[in-house]
Amino acid sequence: MRKDSAKLAAQAFAAGNAYKGASACYSTGSTLWSYSTCIAARAPDGSIVINDTRYSVTTTRHQTAAMVATTGRNRTLIAQMPRGASYKDLIAVAATIRGLTAAA
Repeated sequence: MRKDSAKLAAQAFAAGNAYKGASACYSTGSTLWSYSTCIAARAPDGSIVINDTRYSVTTTRHQTAAMVATTGRNRTLIAQMPRGASYKDLIAVAATIRGLTAAA
């Protein structure tokens, strides 16, 4: 089922594992993607950065799965990221907000 694929991708991301199912939501282990936009990333300090910008109904479902899968973890929510935002984009904004060390 495609709806379960986003949940499985988000759970894989939370565990640090890669997952590519039937949907446009997939995990590389350190990032979670919805189509070509990074919606969650693991920062160098181990915290989670979540792109909370609303793009579409489908991406919102992927973002919700990421929020549920990372409940109870140290998270930073980022809004107003452009469509197509990358891992580096999320980490750079998180670094500004929280003083994280940006990855090279």
